[in-house]
Amino acid sequence: MIIHVNADDFGWNGRCSKAILSSFDAGVITTTTACGNGEYIEEAIAEIADTPHRNKVGVHLVLTEGRP
Repeated sequence: MIIHVNADDFGWNGRCSKAILSSFDAGVITTTTACGNGEYIEEAIAEIADTPHRNKVGVHLVLTEGRP
């Protein structure tokens, strides 16, 4: 059995995104979902792009927070 631990809200803000990247490196999480309308999304994508975790990012559809 494989269990995936997902961290939500990648890209929502800098603090959350950096915590997610640290959690990847520590082996605490296996995937994340990115908030496309997050204030830090462009920076978060740039930070994960050259890491082994770049293919472990899904999409978090946000319908009730921020700008759609």
